[in-house]
Amino acid sequence: MDNPKIVSVQWTDANFMKGWANTEEVIDQPMPTCITIGYLVHEDSATIKLAQTYSRTGKWCDVMYIPHDMIESYVIIRESGDE
Repeated sequence: MDNPKIVSVQWTDANFMKGWANTEEVIDQPMPTCITIGYLVHEDSATIKLAQTYSRTGKWCDVMYIPHDMIESYVIIRESGDE
C-alpha cells in the first residue's frame, strides 16, 4: 500500500472532572468533540483505527482506536492510491 486512505473523523471523547463538583457542574459538563485526521489502518464493526504516520516499509506509528459508538461522522480526504 503506497498511499493509504486519509480520513477525518469527528467523535465524542470520554470526559473526566478532577476535584470536587456540585451536581449542577457535573450535569452541565459538556462532552468534548474531537476531530482526528489520520491514515486509515483498518475499520471493522467495533472500531476505526487511524495512524499518525505510515512508513513505505508497511509499518504504522501511533495508532488510535476509536469505537464506532463514539464517532459522529467521518470524511475521506484522500482515497488509497491517490497522489
